[in-house]
Amino acid sequence: METITPTTDTPTTTPATDKRAARLGWWQASGLALVAAIAVNLVILAIGAAADASFVVVDNGDPADVTALVVVAATAIPLVAGFLVAALLARWRPRWVRPLALVAAAFAVVSMAGPFVADTDTGTAASLAVMHLVVGAAYLGGTEAARARA
Repeated sequence: METITPTTDTPTTTPATDKRAARLGWWQASGLALVAAIAVNLVILAIGAAADASFVVVDNGDPADVTALVVVAATAIPLVAGFLVAALLARWRPRWVRPLALVAAAFAVVSMAGPFVADTDTGTAASLAVMHLVVGAAYLGGTEAARARA
């Protein structure tokens, strides 16, 4: 009777291939950053609500509620737009991606002032200001992760 010896024909990878596989592309990096930013901002909304922040902002005399849907939209829309611009820019002018990300992060810091000048309570203003930072950090982190692959 003949014995069969199992053989392994698994391909070996080089360290360079392993490093590239571990990096994220634009779709993966932006998707992860988007999901993380939405999750963190919803947690901030919940914490602020538990701390009795009203999450009502008066705009031109009309009160507007800041709901979970508003937080998701206000987080997703600028991030998706920013990641699309960065991904397109990475194809034609890759050296401009990092300066763009830094400008966007600086804009997020500057935009923190908006909630504090709005007609709302301090808890709401502080929560919304931190949400601005979360969006800026998610954009900066997502672009850096994707840029590292390129």
